[in-house]
Amino acid sequence: MEKGRDEISLFDFAYLGEWGETSARLAQMTLPERWDFAGTGPRSYEILSDYLRFTFLRLEREGKVLISDDEDFCAFNTGLVDESYEDIFACFTPNRIPDRQPWYLEGFAAAGADRLGDRLLRSFHDLPERARYLFKAEDVLYDVDQVPTPDYGHILIGNIDRLPEAFLVRELADNEEELACTKRAFAAKEKDARRDAFDALAKLLDADQLRFRRLKDRLDAAIRLSVKQVAWNWRWAVPIYYPARDCVSLLLPLDLTEDEQPDIALVLERTQSGRYIGQTILTAEMAYKDARLIARPGAEWLDACFVK
Repeated sequence: MEKGRDEISLFDFAYLGEWGETSARLAQMTLPERWDFAGTGPRSYEILSDYLRFTFLRLEREGKVLISDDEDFCAFNTGLVDESYEDIFACFTPNRIPDRQPWYLEGFAAAGADRLGDRLLRSFHDLPERARYLFKAEDVLYDVDQVPTPDYGHILIGNIDRLPEAFLVRELADNEEELACTKRAFAAKEKDARRDAFDALAKLLDADQLRFRRLKDRLDAAIRLSVKQVAWNWRWAVPIYYPARDCVSLLLPLDLTEDEQPDIALVLERTQSGRYIGQTILTAEMAYKDARLIARPGAEWLDACFVK
């Protein structure tokens, strides 16, 4: 995800120490939550890392990263809470090392708790506010009278590497060249080899209009089913914050492998006319990360299927 021209990243803003230790301290303070995806091995706090980075970006855009009048203390609201549901703040002091980030992370604290929490109260009359993402009902509620129009080329060709392997293997089984290319792409261990294999597969499908139409039909069928599921349970559609565009979108989960579990999520943009455009698709992990920026996802299809 890209940041704007004049924006600063969290890691450029402050020295955070050894990230594994820093994230572990923060995770221990919060309400119990899963911060790693299933199958990622040792704890890396991957979800927490992205959460904190992009929460900071949103707060910067909203002018909610506060600096004390004497410019000797800085803080922002992480949007996380402790087991007493008290807000947790990231607290900083000026970095005294020349030519480094301007701020140094002193730690995390609830207001009034211990040394940092006390300094937080003494430094700011009004404590730093949480990031805000949702402003109207349309940000949360999907209009079930509308069926999205997907950007087929971007989804099926441009982001073919995000489609589930089982789906592509099934749909391309009767074309030897396309099937072999699919298996080679998913089997590739090196990033460059994987990218080259998916690029080759995308070119094959782009030239095979019959096959492309068949993939479009499968995508449309999955979208129609998901819209029906949203009509039954409005929580099926999940709001996400997309940092690169600084906007809120809705995720519509899609089951392409027909195993009754969503494989990918369609990102929806609602136009001024009230119609939805399916801009792109996200993998399970991408979907969870973007949804977590707004709130801990309550949709079962995200929580049960994608994280341990």
